[in-house]
Amino acid sequence: MIDKILRTLFFLTACFILLLSYGSRAEISAEEKEKIKNAIPEKALAQPKQTRKILVMNLHVRDGEVGYGHASTPCGNLALELMGQETGAYEITVSDDTLMFKKDNLAQFDALCFLNTAGLLCTDPALRMNI
Repeated sequence: MIDKILRTLFFLTACFILLLSYGSRAEISAEEKEKIKNAIPEKALAQPKQTRKILVMNLHVRDGEVGYGHASTPCGNLALELMGQETGAYEITVSDDTLMFKKDNLAQFDALCFLNTAGLLCTDPALRMNI
């Protein structure tokens, strides 16, 4: 059990360090991709009964303007994608579209991950009630 916890902590620490060091570049370097890939666990800590679907929301709103958020977001997206592929535990869909908050759209997902989101993401009261 402690070994599993330590592996998970190592992975999260590695991702955090990569996110902090990412800076303001728009692309992930081959070296960073390799570091993220090497930090991914080889298998899920628990065997999933089925593959889950996760919506990863990357929306970033500042002063009413939609932007791209933190430059580390691509690293986080890649880490989540690779971990899902490697473990078979989940698949991700990455979006910054608030229409994904419609009930029909959300219904296809098992979880919603807000990755580096900021600001008031959605002003539509009906959509806000769904999240």
